[in-house]
Amino acid sequence: MELKQNNMTVAEYEAKFTELARFSPHVVDTDYKKARHFERGLRDDILEKVNVLKLETYIEVLDQAIISEVNIAR
Repeated sequence: MELKQNNMTVAEYEAKFTELARFSPHVVDTDYKKARHFERGLRDDILEKVNVLKLETYIEVLDQAIISEVNIAR
């Protein structure tokens, strides 16, 4: 899974990530691995705001990415 967010919204990226994750269950078999893999695919402007927080769970990373996306768009 080399999926990158690129020009997708975080919601679109998350949907595609979830769809493709079922084909590589070993890559996302723990919540921590899933969070790190999702994080690595985020756009740089969002990643720099999420990565510094050192969030442990996938849902925390996802929530913060959505919040960061909204703040960047303002």
